[in-house]
Amino acid sequence: MAVVLSMVPLAVTNGAVLSIPRPSRLGMRDLLKLAPAALVGCFLTGLANSAFWTFAPLYARNEIGSGAPVSLFMAASVLGGAVAQRPIGRLSDRTDRRWVILLACITSSGLGLSLALAPSLSTTETYGLGFLFGAASLSIYSLCVAYANDRADPDAYVDVSSLLLLVFGFGAIVGPLMAGFAIARFGYASVFLCMATAEVALALHVVAELFRKRGASQDQKASFATQPPLTHGTQAVVGLNPDIDVRSPAIGPVRPCTD
Repeated sequence: MAVVLSMVPLAVTNGAVLSIPRPSRLGMRDLLKLAPAALVGCFLTGLANSAFWTFAPLYARNEIGSGAPVSLFMAASVLGGAVAQRPIGRLSDRTDRRWVILLACITSSGLGLSLALAPSLSTTETYGLGFLFGAASLSIYSLCVAYANDRADPDAYVDVSSLLLLVFGFGAIVGPLMAGFAIARFGYASVFLCMATAEVALALHVVAELFRKRGASQDQKASFATQPPLTHGTQAVVGLNPDIDVRSPAIGPVRPCTD
């Protein structure tokens, strides 16, 4: 209902219609050549994150009890991911983003192994590790998208995001299947072993790319902006007030929003 209501101002505006950028023709093969770490990273992140969202509540129920402890463990993980977005993103603005992706993968896989293999953790320790794990693991997708956009032409941002989201979706299909087989054989804690395996594989790929491909220059970078896996958007609209003349010099020329 909120989405439908948000369309009303757009429908009644008399503002100038913004020009739609000419779509680029960027395919999966082009993106693989442009930013292979981003493409591989989104697939493996989809695999890891989907396994986490599917089976982490079962892990928490098995380790610390059902009911409120499960909710608090998941909330701690999500809160960690939310809090870490800005500092990790700012750090990636100042250096090669692949190093930050590598650091996030190593940290996340280490914390995942701690959750999976530690012989006995208190409830508080489990919450703390969940918070740190979410901070590292849930930031990787946004870093991969930012890295791809550093290398892409600005007109191709929509294509880049669409392809990366598609690849993330493929990983999200595979992740629960792999984790389900592992859990059936080794128990609920193996969900973090599956995630650690995916993140170690991404870390190895990033290391290999660091030796093969130069990073984006500082001039090519834009400011980091958090991008969740699923999002909706629309063109910027001006002139919602019918008394305002969009051709007025005080308003200035109408340009498409590039944020």
